Amino acid sequence: MYWEQLGSNVNFPFLPVWENKYTYVPLVSIPVTLCEGDILHVVAQGEVTTRYRDEVGIGRVLTLSTEPLSATQVWSEVGTSLNPATMENITQQQHHQPVNLSTMYKITESGNRYVNLVMYAATCKQNDGHGGNIDVEKNTFKMSVTTSHQ
Repeated sequence: MYWEQLGSNVNFPFLPVWENKYTYVPLVSIPVTLCEGDILHVVAQGEVTTRYRDEVGIGRVLTLSTEPLSATQVWSEVGTSLNPATMENITQQQHHQPVNLSTMYKITESGNRYVNLVMYAATCKQNDGHGGNIDVEKNTFKMSVTTSHQ
């Protein structure tokens, strides 16, 4: 099976930036039907932009959930991680940061699920007056999901 979601369907136009805490934002979600033993292949890409003067950490993870996700500050509500969550800093000089993720994951239980690209942002410094958000370049985001069976 093959599913794809393009950037015009990105759920949020920005990532809120907090001092030393995260809001986990499901940018792209794809409903899928999975069978036990399926190998899930997920590829996601896109770009975010900062206007902050200081470094901002940008985190990302692919997750699998039983329900559609909403933005949350509770890690356990983002679903099962399909890959390790990673974070890297973006600077004003860098301005744009590409997002590229891919993973494979063996399904242990059949059912309808959602594959999600979840992102989050944080800084160690107070908001510098630029609105407290990292812009999501929504037309750059794309996620595809395929399954194969062992």
